[in-house]
Amino acid sequence: MRLTRLEVAGFKSFAKRTELQFGAGITAVIGPNGSGKSNISDAVRWVLGEQSAKALRGTKMEDVIFNGTEKRKPQSMCEVTLTFDNSDHLLPTDYVEVAVTRRMYRSGESEYVLNGKTCRLKDIMDLFRDTGIGKDGYSIISQGKVDEILSNKSNDRRVALEEAAGVTRYRARKEEAERKLDATEKNMERLLDLLNELEGRLGPLEAQSATARTFLKLREELKDLDVNLFLYQTDRQQEKLAALRETVRQLTDEIAETEAHDRELSDQSGTLEATVRALDEQLSAQQQRLIEMLSGVEAHVGESNLLMERRDHAKKEAARIEQERAALAARIDGFDAAIAATEWTEAQAAEQERLNEEIDRRSEQVAAMDREIAEREASVEAAKNAMMEAMNRLADARSDYSRFEAMIASLNDRLQALDGEEAAAKARAVSLQQELEQADRDRAEAERTHREHTEAYREAKSNRYALESDLLVRQEELRIAEQNAGALSSREHVLREMLRSHEGYQNSVRLVMQAADRDERLKSCIIGPVAELLRVPKEYETAIGMSLGGAMQNLVTTNAEDGKTVIEYARKNDCGRVTLLPLSMLTPNPLGDRERRFLTEPGVIGVASELVTCDPKLAIVADYLLGRTVIVKDLDSGIALKKKSGNAFHIATLLGDYLATGGTMTGGSVKKGSFSLLGREREIEEIAKQRKAAEKTVLKKQAEVD
Repeated sequence: MRLTRLEVAGFKSFAKRTELQFGAGITAVIGPNGSGKSNISDAVRWVLGEQSAKALRGTKMEDVIFNGTEKRKPQSMCEVTLTFDNSDHLLPTDYVEVAVTRRMYRSGESEYVLNGKTCRLKDIMDLFRDTGIGKDGYSIISQGKVDEILSNKSNDRRVALEEAAGVTRYRARKEEAERKLDATEKNMERLLDLLNELEGRLGPLEAQSATARTFLKLREELKDLDVNLFLYQTDRQQEKLAALRETVRQLTDEIAETEAHDRELSDQSGTLEATVRALDEQLSAQQQRLIEMLSGVEAHVGESNLLMERRDHAKKEAARIEQERAALAARIDGFDAAIAATEWTEAQAAEQERLNEEIDRRSEQVAAMDREIAEREASVEAAKNAMMEAMNRLADARSDYSRFEAMIASLNDRLQALDGEEAAAKARAVSLQQELEQADRDRAEAERTHREHTEAYREAKSNRYALESDLLVRQEELRIAEQNAGALSSREHVLREMLRSHEGYQNSVRLVMQAADRDERLKSCIIGPVAELLRVPKEYETAIGMSLGGAMQNLVTTNAEDGKTVIEYARKNDCGRVTLLPLSMLTPNPLGDRERRFLTEPGVIGVASELVTCDPKLAIVADYLLGRTVIVKDLDSGIALKKKSGNAFHIATLLGDYLATGGTMTGGSVKKGSFSLLGREREIEEIAKQRKAAEKTVLKKQAEVD
């Protein structure tokens, strides 16, 4: 294996792309002081994975990028490619020629390429391990490295000797295995914690499982009982329906009989009404006749009274005449006696003859009167007979009237009874009709209930399957929600742990911050890293991060004395180099009015220092670092603004492109999911909110499952 070519572009003093060919027999690079010999060794060390800016004779890693001169603009990136001849296959790869490339941008991004394919630093270190080539290999020996080899300290010599002996690979594998074992032990501890937690939940889960099995068993029994109950109720409804149908049939027969009886009663009522009308007519005729007879009786009674008076008068007159005849007879006897005593004269004979004639006349009158009396008595007797007959007829008429009234009353009672029977029959018919309608309704209700029960059974069966499916879905949703909550909790724990342990910062900054966590005096001197003091909206994190670059890891102090204390601590404890920002010494250079008028250009969002928030006491830090940086939407807007402003200020785009005042442009792809110091606390807050929401979702899903 042999080094054949070195290509350098933008690395330290190599502004232009420079290619160095190492042919056979070349063993050294020589030149005067300041010609760049050390920069070549630094390029070789850097491309092989050197991570310490101090080892490359710089303060920060961005110092390896060509920073420009009075006549040449700074570069936005640097690239070094190292090519080896691997025809002897000393390197464990099938390639005959191996080219290793490393690129770095001013934004802090770095990438490694092996034969045109992006790879990891670990892949390159594994490739060159035990070959003597590497950032710590004995093939690159600086002055300090010579001191280590010649040192009396065995540990210093051991590294080079192990590299030459070829055991470094196995030591690295051992260390990696130990790290994996440590990680596995931590995972085991985590698993034990999970097992302990799950064991505590196992008992309730077993009880819930038993309860669930009991529930499933009871649910099956309930289903059978529901089916049996439904069948039993159906049989009962069928029996009740049959009984109702029989009742309806009987009621229908009774209604028919009642209607026939009603028609018969109606016919009888019509006949009786005709009879009553005939009797009423006869009664009216008899009453009229009775009235006429009463009138005749009254006339005969008057005539009879007159005849009686006349008879009494005739009797009195006959008595008087009888008295007069007796008197006359007495006179006659007296006359006869006188005659006998005396002799009759002619005058007396004539008087006697006159008296005899008078007696005969009077006898005839008496005989006539006796005849008239007899006639009158016969007439009175006839009137009496007629009156008696009239009285008899009147009594018969009254008897017939009473009998007719009794018949009418009886017929009325019968009619009332028939009306009552008819009303009762109608009421019974209405009741039967209502019962029939109720029976029809009951039958319809029973059929409807039967259909409802059948439909309810089918629906319940379908609902059961749907609920079982829904339960499985909800259980799966609960599992996913629990996983999501667990993942968010783990992510939050990791981020908080990284924040606590200051992960992501340079080794020097991390060591100083970790020491400050332990040392109250040192902690009182440090306000904090810039990345933790600024609050940046999520949409501006990329632009602000690219604008700040390595300044995100600068430590802010109150004054220069505190900064001195921090530097002395870092130097004393060999922590490396740190950059401090004493508030009392910062002199911001904000944009002037002439420069701020460009902020109204299309695509301009605003000044970076005005887009971040922080403690008002620390506003000077934002103004110092970002006061002359303008954020724009895209690169086109940035280029247009740069031309109009004449490089008056730095410009950064939302996608991370950066245009410096010197004219350099930095851009390209930003690694997705890359770690952001600026957004770490924001992400912790967001994840905490998401975790709480996820825990609420878990409780909600658990309630839905329950």
